[in-house]
Amino acid sequence: MEHVSLHRRHPYLFVGILEATVVGAFVVAGVVTRRLGMSHQALYGIGFAILTVITVILLTRMRWWKEVGFRPLGKYHLLWLPALPVLVAMFEALFGDGELLPGTALLFMLGLTAVNGFVEEVIYRGLMLRVLAARGIWRAVIITSLVFAITHSMNVLAGWNPEKVLWQLCYSFAFGFGWAAFALRTGTIWPLILIHFLNNFFSLCRPGSIVQTGSFSPVGRGIIAFYIVAFVAYGVIVTRSHVKAQGAHPEPDQAG
Repeated sequence: MEHVSLHRRHPYLFVGILEATVVGAFVVAGVVTRRLGMSHQALYGIGFAILTVITVILLTRMRWWKEVGFRPLGKYHLLWLPALPVLVAMFEALFGDGELLPGTALLFMLGLTAVNGFVEEVIYRGLMLRVLAARGIWRAVIITSLVFAITHSMNVLAGWNPEKVLWQLCYSFAFGFGWAAFALRTGTIWPLILIHFLNNFFSLCRPGSIVQTGSFSPVGRGIIAFYIVAFVAYGVIVTRSHVKAQGAHPEPDQAG
């Protein structure tokens, strides 16, 4: 089938099409919400709803649910760092200053962050990573992390503080780097979907958090700097381990 052979013959084109789809979904969502006078929550909701439908159809047609990482996890010990931001975000949400979103808004945010985690992990640590890995493990980890990070620059158009977006680009690259290494080493992405979802939910469960117009506090910058160093170091160590394991026990080519 042509849609299967494309990722083998032209993996970079396939990645480019996926990224253009992500951008296009949010352009459509932005046009719709602006014309109808809808909120930023609606913009993100429509964008991720479009992408959820597209990714589910794509995975099903390619028969790649297992290939991208919906399989049992055997290396739970590798979760120690990827899960850390969830614990920090949960602590801040439960014990920090300010009120949580009211009931209906909180449920909406729960759904939004769930589809957000699913879509971004399937696209960046699932489809893109698996396709590019055939051209080189390190290249796949670095490229998918860069594309994942650059995608977050669109938050400027939604009204985010440019300084926060710059910081977000840096820690998104680091998170993407560490998460990509985890996905390759374990062959799974569902733990990353859960982590991504919970981290975003606890980070965005307060009023006004979905569009961040303020600046990070010195403590916030310190935490982000720690994440950047820790996740890049983790990614290097785990990717090296994966490359070594692949050299000793290369995996057979998977059918699309």
